[in-house]
Amino acid sequence: MGWLSDAWDATTDFASGAVDTVGGVVSDAGAVVGDAAVGLYHAGVSAADTASDYIHRGEAGLMDGIHWVEDGVDSGTHALANMVSDVPILGTLAEGAADAVTFGTQFTGGVIGGASTLVGGVANAALHPIDTAVGLETMAEHIPGPLGQSLRLGHNLLNVATGDESFGEAMDRSFNPMTAMQEDGRYWGNVGSALWHPYQQAIDEGRYGEVAGRGAFDIGMLLSGVGEAEAAGTAGRVGEAAEAARAAEAAEAARAAEAAEAARAAEAAEAAR
Repeated sequence: MGWLSDAWDATTDFASGAVDTVGGVVSDAGAVVGDAAVGLYHAGVSAADTASDYIHRGEAGLMDGIHWVEDGVDSGTHALANMVSDVPILGTLAEGAADAVTFGTQFTGGVIGGASTLVGGVANAALHPIDTAVGLETMAEHIPGPLGQSLRLGHNLLNVATGDESFGEAMDRSFNPMTAMQEDGRYWGNVGSALWHPYQQAIDEGRYGEVAGRGAFDIGMLLSGVGEAEAAGTAGRVGEAAEAARAAEAAEAARAAEAAEAARAAEAAEAAR
């Protein structure tokens, strides 16, 4: 029966080789599909980043045009006022009128600037849905209460699983109220700075009417309830602010890690001496 054994061995070897061949083909095909999917994802991210760059350039270009109009109105009205500046009462009234026209023009510019920021937020939220969702989730983690603590705990446990932090650090960040308070304070401070930036820029340039106009637009949008577009735009702006805050938080963590490493190196050098 040796021939039967040899036939069986040949059959099993053939079957094993066929399985290995099919498995290799499937694996190679999976790798090709996976590489193609990753390539498409990165291409989509690159295209979205390019589009976002143009959106921000458009916002900046619009504000440059608004500032050109504001400066032209300001110089023109005050030039007219200066023509009668030596006339008692009339000169004072003319100067006040010129200031009022300048303020009104800047107020309108602030409203338009706030609207452009809203539109940009809507566009960026649509272009970067994952980043916006991550930014909003990060923001939700820093809201005091059970929901924020649960999200923070889940995020910290994920960091433990990926080796980004120890279990003890995760528990401290999740349940220590002082640690949570410090992190929340830093986070909301960074978010507030990001949202306040256009106001501070207007103040630094002396465009106080823009501050009032932008503030009126933002408050009006919060109170108007005009629909889903408003919510999406607000989410886009908050997502961008959260992303900026998260980047600042990461940079701060990196600086702290570098300082800790430097301290350990100094201790090691001292011990060696």
